[in-house]
Amino acid sequence: MDLFDVIAEKGPIKTEKLTKYLFNEISNGLNALHTEAKYAHCDVKLENVLIDNDYKLKLCDFGFA
Repeated sequence: MDLFDVIAEKGPIKTEKLTKYLFNEISNGLNALHTEAKYAHCDVKLENVLIDNDYKLKLCDFGFA
């Protein structure tokens, strides 16, 4: 499931704690992508952020990278 689907289903994010968690997860993923893999994603949006069963976020769709 992607982040867009979750927000569409459950409504807007209402807590600061969850907002900070999501921001940190996305930031950490982008940092790893830039520093370790030397790629720029260039298409970060809700539909390109997947959520796994452990509520970890994963970036996907590297078509513009």
